[in-house]
Amino acid sequence: MYIEPTEYFTESMRKILEEGETVKTVLFEHLSCCCMDTTKKELEGFTILDDGSFYETKYELKPEVNSLFSELDPKKLDEKNCKKKFIFASKELAETINHFTEIHKAEINALPKSISNTFVLDGNEDFVRIGDKSIAGHNIFYEAPYKINDEEYKKFDSERQKNENGLELLTTLYAEIKNIVDKNEGDA
Repeated sequence: MYIEPTEYFTESMRKILEEGETVKTVLFEHLSCCCMDTTKKELEGFTILDDGSFYETKYELKPEVNSLFSELDPKKLDEKNCKKKFIFASKELAETINHFTEIHKAEINALPKSISNTFVLDGNEDFVRIGDKSIAGHNIFYEAPYKINDEEYKKFDSERQKNENGLELLTTLYAEIKNIVDKNEGDA
């Protein structure tokens, strides 16, 4: 019997192997906190699972974590102290995210671990998961969808251009998700 080396397993694959195939996986998650509030050690936002269920989510950080995103690692989120409130389920929401991620798979995989809206000096620290991909940064969704200024873009170095491309891609998906969420909340 051939067993695939564990180094090739994604987090989603591990969950299926450990818990069975009925485990719901994260399609998209956005969590944030105000960067000016150093006393608050929790992230709030939403989680969308592969069945299209939408939850308002609040995570506490594990006690040994001193800062939110000093090292990008979703394991810093304290899953035991996570509060999820079911809001609705939408097959359209799951299909939209799956379709978007399928079309943009290479771009999403190439996204840097840190993306920020550098034109906003103050606001939120954001944490995003798209499947197994985790991204952190500042003010990511300040403007959704974010549009690249072509004249300024030409002046940027390659790292800054990569940030701008990632910001535009993430906020475009976020805007599509927001439209579906707004539509479904209006139906409730």
